Amino acid sequence: VLLGLDEDAGYAPVGVANPHGLQEAAVNVANDVEPPLRPDVTVVEVDGRPVVAVEIGELPVIQKPCFVRAAGMQSGSYIRVGASNRRMTPY
Repeated sequence: VLLGLDEDAGYAPVGVANPHGLQEAAVNVANDVEPPLRPDVTVVEVDGRPVVAVEIGELPVIQKPCFVRAAGMQSGSYIRVGASNRRMTPY
């Protein structure tokens, strides 16, 4: 995931206001899921603007699905479909 790029402008770098705060927020969100994720978060300068890169490796099959801990597995498991997130069904 790259944060600080303008998709409508051909992914031109626009930067983020608080890159280190965003970096901390990404790590905190990753800790709120089960199993906890360990993202690799990097802040880089692109054309003088800070861009945040978040990389999360795929979980082993035995640890899937990853879900929002507070919602539980039934309500907190989502799948990405196109540009939207859809709640997974028990099936």
